[in-house]
Amino acid sequence: MQEQLSRRFFMQVFLLASLYCINNQIGFILFQYVDIASISLFKSFTPFQAAIVWWMLLLRPINRLQWSSIILQVTGLIIVQYDLHYNINLYSMERLFNKKLFCESSHPEFNIVWVWRSFFEGYSMIAMAVVLCNSILGLATTAVYKYTDAIIKTFSTACATAVLLFLNWSLFNRPTNLNAVLGAVVIFISAYIYSSAGTIPQLNQIHASSNDPQNITDGVSMDLERNVKPKRQFRK
Repeated sequence: MQEQLSRRFFMQVFLLASLYCINNQIGFILFQYVDIASISLFKSFTPFQAAIVWWMLLLRPINRLQWSSIILQVTGLIIVQYDLHYNINLYSMERLFNKKLFCESSHPEFNIVWVWRSFFEGYSMIAMAVVLCNSILGLATTAVYKYTDAIIKTFSTACATAVLLFLNWSLFNRPTNLNAVLGAVVIFISAYIYSSAGTIPQLNQIHASSNDPQNITDGVSMDLERNVKPKRQFRK
């Protein structure tokens, strides 16, 4: 194990786990003293904070259009969650529902000794749906961190909040207002602008390299070298 994992990698994983632990403990304390609506309103600034950390600590470039889309997305989240009565937050609901489901049931304590066929024995369809959704959420989060960045994850969380607002209206017949609908539209538009803005520097670089005469001549010479067949050498 020591040969496979370096000390630097172990310290990075330990630091990440410590940050997750501190974040969870702070979340539990906030749930005890602060209402969910206020927590949701403060969590709206998560994309902007993630962008600041991404830009200052990791030194990753963020262009002006991406900054504009981040601010637009935060504004849309505030509009959606402005009305405290209709406020919905995916993260808070997931935490509370998981706490109620897994803390009041004795099944998770015996998951290690159960075989696969009896793993879901005693669970209802809602409980199995929660386990399935959390599994898909973990895989999707891993894919986002692998192929994109953390800011995209914050945008996906914001889009999930907007989708949850629509599901709350369509499935549970909860009333909504025009501010929430317009805020959801702003969230989706800002996510589209941010994803589109990331490809603009790459397209400009490709266009500039294609118009460079030196690159054109180099490409033509390489094509000529590939097409010219080598001469056969006859032995004496």
